[in-house]
Parts: sequence; structure tokens; C-alpha cells
Amino acid sequence: MSEAQKQLEYWLNDSYFDDATKEELLAIRNNEDEVEDRFYKELEFGTGGLRGVIGAGTNRMNKYTVRKATQGLANYIKKHGGPDACKKGVAISCNSFYSSSFSLLLCCLLSQLLFTLTFFLSFFYSLIVLTVIYPFDNINYKNY
Repeated sequence: MSEAQKQLEYWLNDSYFDDATKEELLAIRNNEDEVEDRFYKELEFGTGGLRGVIGAGTNRMNKYTVRKATQGLANYIKKHGGPDACKKGVAISCNSFYSSSFSLLLCCLLSQLLFTLTFFLSFFYSLIVLTVIYPFDNINYKNY
């Protein structure tokens, strides 16, 4: 069994993942290429944020990868941002991409909640903004 297939089985059998996610994965279970593409790596957080194909899997944009990336970023900032890192805060927003099966707004709110639960001050843009606003906000207001 490949590593991708092992990850698929984990997602199908762990109670952490919701039924809709499991249904999506059951539909592609026998498609080796699709399973490999969805699970061959973790979705990467790059200079433009977390971006990828929307769907279930570790190499897809979904609420599980957003949660994991948010927690990882919070951990990193706490470790390397100095004693006042949480007070400086983080800026959170989403772009104008829309999918009926995936709410970027929900993921932004989820990210804000996770940062709040880890004692971060968080700034949430309630309107859709351009990606270039994030670095400006973080540099201008010295957020990290």
C-alpha cells in the first residue's frame, strides 16, 4: 500500500473528518492517480498564503489543511516572534474566489478563531481585499 493510500485510509477511518469529506474520498478511492495527487504531499504555505485545488486530501485546500496551517503558523510565531508576538497580532483575510463546496470566508473565520484560542490578537478584514494589502498591513502595523 502506498503512502498516499495509507493517508486516504486514515482520512476515511478517523472520526476527525466529517461525512461529506469521507463521501468525496470514497468516490475517488479506486482512482490511483487521483488518490496519489490528493495525498502525495502536504499543501504548502507560500508567499501568497495557502493556495491549492479545493477538495479533500492533504494536498488540497480544505478546512483541515487550513486548521493545520493556522496552528503551525501560530506555533512558529510564538516560538520565533519574541515575548510580545501574540500582542502584535496577525491579519487575516480572503480573496474573491468562490466555490459552493468550500467557503473561504468560513476558513478565514476558522483561522481567526484558532489564533484567538492560542491567545493571538487577530485582525480580520470583513471585506475581500487584494493580496498586496497583507504585507502592507503587516509591515505598516508591525504585525507578524
